[in-house]
Amino acid sequence: MSGPTKSVEKFFLGFGFQIRIRDTPQGRSSRMHRFILPMWFTSLMLVAYPIVALVRETRRRRRRHGFCLKCGYNRTGLFEPRCPECGTPFGDRSTDEIHKASPRQTIREMTDL
Repeated sequence: MSGPTKSVEKFFLGFGFQIRIRDTPQGRSSRMHRFILPMWFTSLMLVAYPIVALVRETRRRRRRHGFCLKCGYNRTGLFEPRCPECGTPFGDRSTDEIHKASPRQTIREMTDL
């Protein structure tokens, strides 16, 4: 038989922490620690990462190919440093530099040879 059990429990929004201390017949005490995560938190973390990764990839592709990061407008041939569609200022390279380094252009130039 085991002796009396002492328990400390803290819970908030489904998160929890428990400590149970039990006295054994040999005069020792055993402790059990438990951390509880709610299912909604686990699900949120599993869904949030792919969404963030998709948004980052979309922005990276837009930046690489010379599109506006906010609305996706093609900046080819623009002379002012602002998107005519949404008004977002461009703080990065000029559109000529972007399209000179574009992988699509280098492939076209190689096939023209």
